Order: sequence, then structure tokens, then C-alpha cells
Amino acid sequence: MSTPSIWSEEEVVWLKCHMADGPRKVLAARFEQKFGWRPKVTQLDTFAKRHKLRGAPPTTRLYLWKEEEAAWLRLHFTEWPRKELAARFEQKFGWRPKVTQLTAFCTRNKLQGAPHAGTFKKGHDAGRARPLWSERVEQHDGYPTVMIKVPGAATRPSLKDKGWQQSGVWMRKAVWVWTEKHGPVPDNHVVMHLDGDQLNCAPDNLVCVSLPAQARLNHHSTPEYAGPEANPVRIKVAELRTMIADRTRT
Repeated sequence: MSTPSIWSEEEVVWLKCHMADGPRKVLAARFEQKFGWRPKVTQLDTFAKRHKLRGAPPTTRLYLWKEEEAAWLRLHFTEWPRKELAARFEQKFGWRPKVTQLTAFCTRNKLQGAPHAGTFKKGHDAGRARPLWSERVEQHDGYPTVMIKVPGAATRPSLKDKGWQQSGVWMRKAVWVWTEKHGPVPDNHVVMHLDGDQLNCAPDNLVCVSLPAQARLNHHSTPEYAGPEANPVRIKVAELRTMIADRTRT
């Protein structure tokens, strides 16, 4: 006794005509749109083997989109982000493509899709732009910084690519104040605050110290003098010990 078929005659004819139109999941979605119920992928595989039909490869690119679907996508691709486009596509054609499939369609057809959520159009102000010479205090170390203009920014397009506002960058305020008065900070040197207050960037409160001297100042064996007024002496002692150590090594 033969097992009764789950397919009606009309469904069999339809499957034989459309088995090669797309991958199994797409075929199942279109079948559901036509007949009101969705067969399993394994049932479609069994049907194809029993009737010796050649189905479309699971990753096919030739038969994923029908002409009507491709035309609809080309017309509406720029109107919505990918996820919303997929939902509207499902309402129209009865099956939902993946975001990666829509992206591949966009690349293959050289289409410019709608911007993703969270992106801005060209010229849009994100609300975080700061004018030149603005100041702020960095949260990670508590040092003040200032927005300075970058020399030659007009001839350096990479600055625009990095999103720097008004061709400016944030620079530590103490370094900027020292540079404006004394010139660039020498290599292997840092700018320190004489009174120990990192927010006090007055020119007479700043001193340029070599990295070895700074290391000696921060060393646990360095004697601590009473009060910030002793810092100039501590710095001189650290610089002197550094010079002695350098001459000893030579």
C-alpha cells in the first residue's frame, strides 16, 4: 500500500515548474504565499529526488531574485535601512531576505543604500563639535586640554577623514602654553607643574624636565620636601643627579 502524498496535483505542478527558481527556503516561502502552508526544506528535498528535479544551489546568486523583486529593490533601495527594507520586501513578496543578501545585491548592482541607523549625512553637526581654542578637562587623567589649529591643515586631507573639527586637535594645555612661550618641547622631555596643580597652566608655573629627571622625581626613594614651594629645588636636584649619572656612564 503506497503512502498518500502530502502534495495536491496543483502543488505538484507548481513545484515542478518552480523547483529551480531559488534556494529551498525561498521556495518554501513562495510556496506558502501561493498555497497557504509552508513545507519543510527536507520535504522539498525529498520531492526533488523523487521526481528527479534539479533544484537551485543553496548559495546561488543567479536565481535568488526574480526580475520583479530585483526591479523593486533597485527602485526602493535608497529609501530605508537594510532591516526595514527587508521587512517591507517581505510584505510585498512573502519572504524576508537577509541583510547580507541585500548588501550583496547593493554591491553587485552598484547601488547606494540608505544610511544605517546612527550615521549622519554630509555636513550634519553631531552636536559635539567644538570651536578652536575651546578647553576641556580629560576624564581619564584630569589634565586640561585645548583645541588648537593644525598647521597646514588645508593641505592635509587626512585630518578631514579623521573628523577633526575646524582642522583642530586637542592638545594638553600645559604643553601648548609652554610651546607658545618657549618653542617646541625638546625630545625626551615633558612639561611639569611647579606647584603640583595640574589645572594651573600659568606660564610661570610650568617647567620643562627631562624624562630621566621625571623618573627620579617619581621614584619612591626620592626625598620629599615640605610643600609645593620646594618642587623647584627637587627638580634641580633630579636634573643634577641625572647629569652625574650620565657622566658616570661615559
